[in-house]
Amino acid sequence: MFHRKRDNRCEHKDELRGLLIDELLGKDEFVIKSLGESFKKIKELAGCAILGDGTVGLILDISGVFEVASEV
Repeated sequence: MFHRKRDNRCEHKDELRGLLIDELLGKDEFVIKSLGESFKKIKELAGCAILGDGTVGLILDISGVFEVASEV
């Protein structure tokens, strides 16, 4: 069973939309690195970042997420 923990509202093309997430891990500043040519076709990804503990985090492109969701 899915338990909604957070409902975040985002603006996309002058419309207010909701984005459901399971957990918000925190807030941080980082530099986004491009994923390269292999990943350019994936609209939902903006890039990646190396986190403080050394793991790689994928950065979502919220506009891309909403575009892909509206195509479904």
